[in-house]
Amino acid sequence: MFTVAKILEMLPREGGVELKTLEKMLKLTKKIERTRLDIALNALTKLKIIEKDNENFEFNQDLEVDEGTRSPGWIRYLKRIK
Repeated sequence: MFTVAKILEMLPREGGVELKTLEKMLKLTKKIERTRLDIALNALTKLKIIEKDNENFEFNQDLEVDEGTRSPGWIRYLKRIK
């Protein structure tokens, strides 16, 4: 099992990673796991968090993140730990 956060941790800040290499780094062996990875990568590409160049995936360096904006899940988490 993997998460989007784990996928993003595996991607280097500079350069890209091939799909097969990413599968090996995440230790994916089953077809359903590879399918889920493909779905996650497509979602990250549509959100413009990563860029797909042929079979290489890399971080979108032009992504602007507003430091003051947090997701509703983050806000709920902060309320829970207080």
